[in-house]
Amino acid sequence: MTADRIAEIAARVDAASKGPWASPKPGIVEDADGRPIAVFGGCAQDEADATLVIHAADDIRYLLTELARMQEAST
Repeated sequence: MTADRIAEIAARVDAASKGPWASPKPGIVEDADGRPIAVFGGCAQDEADATLVIHAADDIRYLLTELARMQEAST
């Protein structure tokens, strides 16, 4: 993974709607201000998909931090 790709991923996370994100109704994900940012199609899979989206930004930040830590440790 190149430094450019990592920087692009970090920029997309930083540009996303600010969290915490929540799912007050099944299949709808809202930003910290209550604005919808994702609406799913109304099937049984919606809860799992919404959970993934709700945690995506924090999970990506965590992974980027761990990647940087591992890269630093290997130099």
